[in-house]
Amino acid sequence: MAREVVVAGGAGLAASYAGPAIGAAAAGAAPAVLAGIDYISAAIGARRLEHAAETLSDAADEAGARTAEEFVGFLRAAVTDPEHQELLARALTMAQDTAMRDKRRALGRALASAATDTGTKVDDEQLFIRVLADLWGSEIRFGP
Repeated sequence: MAREVVVAGGAGLAASYAGPAIGAAAAGAAPAVLAGIDYISAAIGARRLEHAAETLSDAADEAGARTAEEFVGFLRAAVTDPEHQELLARALTMAQDTAMRDKRRALGRALASAATDTGTKVDDEQLFIRVLADLWGSEIRFGP
């Protein structure tokens, strides 16, 4: 519903600024605009999900999880308390929002490190991912 209101509002603005002919054209294009929004939303949503899953997989690998049971154990460690949960949420949100593979790998390493420890280690990794959030691709280089 909100999408339709936004598109209709855009057509109304076009009519008021550019005249009724342009407004009518914008209103006629509304179905195409809505289909485009749906397509973009699906594509971006799928990419964000892939990035989060990839980062979580990287973290589990880094923590040494090789079997399904070890993966579940890693996930339990990653959500043991509110601090771990916050770190996981922040790291996965950041992973969803970045196209940089190196940044996602670094987020996975931070999750793995925190999942194997408690207390100050979690705090250190929280600080690390906050710093990582502000870095650009040219500033992140891991490996050859």
